[in-house]
Amino acid sequence: MHVAIVDLNGDYSKLLYELKELGVDSFLTKRENKLLKADKIIIPGSGEAYSAIKKMNLFNLGGVLKIVKKPVLGISLGMEILCEYSDEGNVFCLGCIPGRVKKIEGNTTGTPVEYFSKILVKRNNPLLSNVDLEEKFYFRHAYCVPDGDYTFAIIEERKTASAVIQNENYFGVQFFPERSGAAGQKVLENFLFKI
Repeated sequence: MHVAIVDLNGDYSKLLYELKELGVDSFLTKRENKLLKADKIIIPGSGEAYSAIKKMNLFNLGGVLKIVKKPVLGISLGMEILCEYSDEGNVFCLGCIPGRVKKIEGNTTGTPVEYFSKILVKRNNPLLSNVDLEEKFYFRHAYCVPDGDYTFAIIEERKTASAVIQNENYFGVQFFPERSGAAGQKVLENFLFKI
């Protein structure tokens, strides 16, 4: 299996390591043809929405990501830019999952907050199959996708914020699975082998 990671110029060493531990071939790319050849695509969490969309548009990755039929997983910022619009930088995003990204309730500065939290499942989702929900997941973000029609789990500490969203072949997690221990690794395993 070949997994393409959209290269937004972040540090993806931990994600690459976890994917290698799960036995898959993964690679960073900014090229459309590499995304099209991959079996699955991950949009990692790194940076802020406006810059990420600008980088994607520069390499025409946004156009490809909007039309692929293969599974796509957005992590943290990657999840946010799968939505239609982000208040972070007031930018139109990929529009693969309906919704608007908003600043976390009570966060007036827009500075990312870092914490561990459990998630609360609202509806079954293959990403969460056999995941130990007593475990806490690692979050670092200033913006979030409010709980809505495409929400499958919410963040326990912020009950109005989505932890897991999905629309068709597009999946998003607000937490960083590669930094969330065994539960996070199980989410990645589910994306790779059950979807």
